[in-house]
Amino acid sequence: MTEKFDCHYCRDSLQGKKYVQKDGHHCCLKCFDKFCANTCVECRKPIGADSKEVHYKNRYWHDTCFRCAKCLHPLANETFVAKDNKILCNKCTTREDSPKCKGCFKPIVAGDQNVEYKKTMWHKDCFTCSNCKQVIGTGSFFPKGEDFYCVTCHETKFAKHCVKCNKAITSGGITYQDQPWHAECFVCVTCSKKLAGQRFTAVENQYYCVDCYKNFVAKKCAGCKNPITGKRTVSRVSHPVSKARKPPVCHGKRLPLTLFPSANLRGRHPGGERTCPSWVVVLYRKNRSLAAPRGPGLVKAPVWWPMKDNPGTTTASTAKNAP
Repeated sequence: MTEKFDCHYCRDSLQGKKYVQKDGHHCCLKCFDKFCANTCVECRKPIGADSKEVHYKNRYWHDTCFRCAKCLHPLANETFVAKDNKILCNKCTTREDSPKCKGCFKPIVAGDQNVEYKKTMWHKDCFTCSNCKQVIGTGSFFPKGEDFYCVTCHETKFAKHCVKCNKAITSGGITYQDQPWHAECFVCVTCSKKLAGQRFTAVENQYYCVDCYKNFVAKKCAGCKNPITGKRTVSRVSHPVSKARKPPVCHGKRLPLTLFPSANLRGRHPGGERTCPSWVVVLYRKNRSLAAPRGPGLVKAPVWWPMKDNPGTTTASTAKNAP
């Protein structure tokens, strides 16, 4: 038994009849015009299977309906201009309606190849380099005021050159110490990591990322063996506190002067030794001939000195006024 060969829509037999295959289905001509055919933009009628169809930007016409909107000349096999949703022939595209070329000042008619930049148009062959006069056409160019330059002439006349590779910087350049670089050329000399926008260290015109500087360049502390990366410098390559010395001692009470923050700015023992402020006051009381101590906290203010049971602490109960 043979399979039925019917229209997908009306189920009429298609044996011995014309039909159209649409989206994998067979349909008779009547159903095609009703359900599948495109509608003509001009006459608003379906474009049947036995008609020639013209389409432009998702719009469809009968071939006989595709005509100039002004002179009605058929354009199915001719060049045309689409303007304001209207189809025009070349003759009806008047000189007044045509844009003027900025190079030769002649109209750019339909079918002419053209270049447009900032609402200004040129014939393709009129858009040339201002320096070498070679046709730029649709190629790359660099604008400079009213002039335009091809890539080669722009690099020769205007572009900065990378201090490392000496090649022109056309885009993505950076500046360090008033010198231009390609971003891909300004890299760590050790690991080649790009340094643009990153912290780095310059040593003898060589640039290092933070990690490479610590690992390969920075001097190591003689005490802790860690790299020294801070701004403070010392005569010996070590941290300042790696070899601590004993603090100076008050000549009178034999107490470390570090217990007295202002000891370096205040009194001295009559013998020339540095003395903590409280001991200056004790000496003053014992020997009225000594000059009265001067300095912040000693004139017309309570003077504090260590308690007997704990020489390193002070308390308000031990405060006495200076004479």
